[in-house]
Amino acid sequence: MLAEILIFVPSIANFRINWLMDRLTAAQLASLAADASPTGDVPQSLRNELLSAARIKAVALKRNDQRLLILQEDMPSAIDQTYDLTYLGRGTKTGTIGPRVTAIWDAMAVIFSSGERTVRVIGRPGNGAGDLIEVVLPEAPLRQAMHDVIAIRYAARSLGGLIMPPRWMGYDAMIAPYRIVRMA
Repeated sequence: MLAEILIFVPSIANFRINWLMDRLTAAQLASLAADASPTGDVPQSLRNELLSAARIKAVALKRNDQRLLILQEDMPSAIDQTYDLTYLGRGTKTGTIGPRVTAIWDAMAVIFSSGERTVRVIGRPGNGAGDLIEVVLPEAPLRQAMHDVIAIRYAARSLGGLIMPPRWMGYDAMIAPYRIVRMA
C-alpha cells in the first residue's frame, strides 16, 4: 500500500502538470488564431469559440517586456490561485526536490478542493511566440479529470485483482486452473 502511494501521488501530480501544459498549448493556438485577424479585433462569436475550444477564460502573452491580453471573456473573474510552470521550460533543471513537492502539494489541493476556484497558469510559449503566456481557467475541469484518473486507476486495480491472482501466490496459482481444465 505504501509503495502504491509513493507511485500514485507523484503520477497524479505529473498528470496535473501535463493537463495544465495542454491548456497552455491550446491557449497559444487560440492566441495565434486571434493574432491572425487582419483588423486586430476578433469578433465575439470567434472569440467565444476559441476560448471554449481551449477550455480557458483568458489568455495573455508577454512579448518584449509588454503584456498583451489576446483573448478574454466579457466578465473577468477573480483569480483564486496562480500556478507558475515556467520552471518547466527548455533548458531548466527540475531535478531539485522543491518543484516536485510543490507539484504534489498543488495536486492534492486540487483533488480536495470544491472545484469552484479560478486559476491562472503561467508558462513559456513554444516556438518563440513570446516570453511568457498566462492563461485563466476554471479549476473544475482539471479537478474532474484528476478524479476520473483516480477512479479509472482503482477500477482497473479492482478488476485486475479479480482476473489475476496476487503476485505472492506465484506461478502455480496462475497455471493451476489451466491444468485442471486440461485434465478433464
